[in-house]
Amino acid sequence: MTTSKDVAALAGVSHATVSRVFRNEPSVSEKTRKKVLEAAEILQYQPDPMASVLKRRASNTISFLNPYPDNPFYMRHIFRISNLLFEQYGYKSLMIPNTNYEERAVESIKLLLSYHVDGIIFSPIQMTNQKKNEIENLILNETHCKFLQLHSKWLDSVDAIYYDDYHTMYRLVNTLFDNGHKKILLVSDDGLRASAFLAAYRDRHMEEYLYTNSFFDDFPSADGISAIIQTYQPTAVVAIAQMFALPTLEALTKLSLRFPEDISFIVYDESPWLKALGITSVSHDEDMAVKCAVDRIHGLITGEYKKTEHLIVPSVILYRKSFMPNVQGNMSD
Repeated sequence: MTTSKDVAALAGVSHATVSRVFRNEPSVSEKTRKKVLEAAEILQYQPDPMASVLKRRASNTISFLNPYPDNPFYMRHIFRISNLLFEQYGYKSLMIPNTNYEERAVESIKLLLSYHVDGIIFSPIQMTNQKKNEIENLILNETHCKFLQLHSKWLDSVDAIYYDDYHTMYRLVNTLFDNGHKKILLVSDDGLRASAFLAAYRDRHMEEYLYTNSFFDDFPSADGISAIIQTYQPTAVVAIAQMFALPTLEALTKLSLRFPEDISFIVYDESPWLKALGITSVSHDEDMAVKCAVDRIHGLITGEYKKTEHLIVPSVILYRKSFMPNVQGNMSD
């Protein structure tokens, strides 16, 4: 079997020079690179990429943990970040498509570390303290791989790019109050946003809130949401992400409720179908999130960034016909 040492002997260079050529390092002259490649072609030599990874403990690979594959919000960001990482820095990408929130996150991180990936971008959604501690210990004990939290910040010791969803939800609910809504239904399982929703009611000394976690032990269905709406007759509904927005929209359709004439409807996380249907949404500066994620993970890997930082990406409410406040707001195109 032909080895890199055979290539080095035929090309008349050192073994280290052959390694540098196949790592595409710029320190090798074009003349030497040509000699090595010609020798490799004569000997029909192909380098083993996995052997190189194991030797250097570097793979030029960034991996992603996707907590919920049915949510296009996560997939869209992973796709855009992956493309930009490759275009700008040549990183390859790996993705584990369903980390099932916390249940598979620890095992997935351990698997990726065994492949010596250079970076892991993950979204720590709704983790218990036990799982948070497990993941934090894994990260703190890792000397090669760099980590970035995307969309949420659960670990203070790890870099994060996330959104100020608490204050955005608080502002949204107060805007609904200011436009005459008192009984608002929140369809969600997100604890942070729910806490802001409940705080807005508490601070206004209002009590007619409706929160789906109070009604369901499992994922809320369209029939279940319909039953709540029929029983309690909210004047506005806020749904978190597409996984809750679609059954909510199905419930409104089954009940023949028009928005905004019969009920106001707001959804977290912008999507083309929300814009097409004229549904008010809470959006984030996606371009900023993508560019910052690429810059941050690359800077951590190269050593440019050494101090842990948490960056908040601005949120904006895109008002459309499903809820148009009587006060001036941010209008969508």
